[in-house]
Amino acid sequence: MTETQKNPLAESFNAISLIRFAFPSMVMMLFMGLYTIVDTIFVARFVDTNALSSINIVCPVINLIVGLGTMLATGGSAVVAKKMGNGNTEEARSNFTLIVVTGAVIGLLITAAGLFFLDEIIWGLGASEILFPYCRDYLTIQLIFAACNMMQVLYQNLFVTAGKPALGLVLAVLAGIANIVFDYVFIVLLQMGIKGAAIGTGIGYMIPTIIGTIFFLRGSRFGVAERECGDRYAADRREGALPPGSRFGVAERECGDRHAADRREGALPPGSRFGVAERECGDRHAADRREGALPPERSELHFCKPDLDASVLLKSCSNGASELVSQCSTAVTTFLFNVTIMKLLGEDGVAAITVIIYSQFLLTTLYIGFSMGTAPVVSYNYGSGNVKQLKATVRICFCFIAGISIFVFLFSLLGGESIAMVFAENNRNVFEITKNGFSIFSFSFLFSGCNIFSSALFTALSNGKASAAISFLRTFGFIMVFLLALPKFLEVTGVWLAVPLAELFTLMLTVYLICRHRKQYHYF
Repeated sequence: MTETQKNPLAESFNAISLIRFAFPSMVMMLFMGLYTIVDTIFVARFVDTNALSSINIVCPVINLIVGLGTMLATGGSAVVAKKMGNGNTEEARSNFTLIVVTGAVIGLLITAAGLFFLDEIIWGLGASEILFPYCRDYLTIQLIFAACNMMQVLYQNLFVTAGKPALGLVLAVLAGIANIVFDYVFIVLLQMGIKGAAIGTGIGYMIPTIIGTIFFLRGSRFGVAERECGDRYAADRREGALPPGSRFGVAERECGDRHAADRREGALPPGSRFGVAERECGDRHAADRREGALPPERSELHFCKPDLDASVLLKSCSNGASELVSQCSTAVTTFLFNVTIMKLLGEDGVAAITVIIYSQFLLTTLYIGFSMGTAPVVSYNYGSGNVKQLKATVRICFCFIAGISIFVFLFSLLGGESIAMVFAENNRNVFEITKNGFSIFSFSFLFSGCNIFSSALFTALSNGKASAAISFLRTFGFIMVFLLALPKFLEVTGVWLAVPLAELFTLMLTVYLICRHRKQYHYF
């Protein structure tokens, strides 16, 4: 078996093969974005604008859950992929298992704490008396599914590290379809309102969680031949041919006799451990696999008994800190957007900013998915010391990001009116506010792609500080400055300009960091 067959991350990627490898992650993230945004579409069209606004009010809690999951997933993926690249497969499996178990425990703790302090959280997020019942219904159900949300984020990242990006894609598609179907059933047919939206999303979380757990647990490596050996072993012990405490019976002694005879007759080369009997067993093993009696070999990455190594968790958290920073920053800025736009335009303004924020998440999933799909390749080549392939991979990635950024910008600029119509067909005021906002907000997509990929690049290279700096400034630092300052002079236009200017200023820092660390990582 070649190294590439053993681990797909070892492939010598060109532009086409790298994009093909990352494509499942891109589509996966797109579907995750779709089943995140589908709630808002159904709520906006089949409930009311107050319900739509309430989703944005409690959004910071969901940002925190996703942020914790993404931090463990991306940071842990870098740790695991690097150890796989170094050839430390057993240690990589142990670290992988520890990371997944930790994610599940954190999810359960969030559920318990969130439900206990539910009312305090909702009031603290700024819900009005009118919005409070909507927020309570939606957040309660989301908290119940918190562990599943954490796990599906972990698995979607780690499928790529395991060399199975297509599986992540399939599960994301199934989850997205299930969410859409159940939203229709619960919201439209059963008239469950915002509760139905939350349940539909929760079911979407469960699909990757359940199937992902089964995938990493499965993988019997024994077939018909091995089961027959086991049967003979058991029969030997029952019939007394195998002494108590002995590990070998008649079948094993016969195999040993044949092994010795092989060596005497020259059928077994000196120094070789395998003779005729073993080759026959190998043939039967291969036949089992061809005929379906033996399941396909499991992924190189699977569950095992983990070592409780706190340093692995600390390294994973520090590597993935930028993703947590990004989500927490989004939570804070979402809160600030809600407060600012409420003062300027009232509840219709909150509904409009909800549409734009969720649309931004959907459109940036292409950047995020590509970064997720290529990050393990970067980590692997960095860990294995393959500088030539590392340079080629990074060069291809930046070229692709530049092209897709132009595409997303044009789509957002030209299609902003259509996007607004999808959400606000029944509210002309919300439609006009959203359409005008998109005409300015769209320019952020020209710069955000490079910033998102660069943050993921530094995470993959285990440089959590550089990655966190980029994420912090683009999602919090610069946005806070512009959002607090610009509306005082430009009113609503200042709100729409805050994100594009934050991305532009962050891009300047990104270029500096890329150039500064060029000699350290040799990616150019």
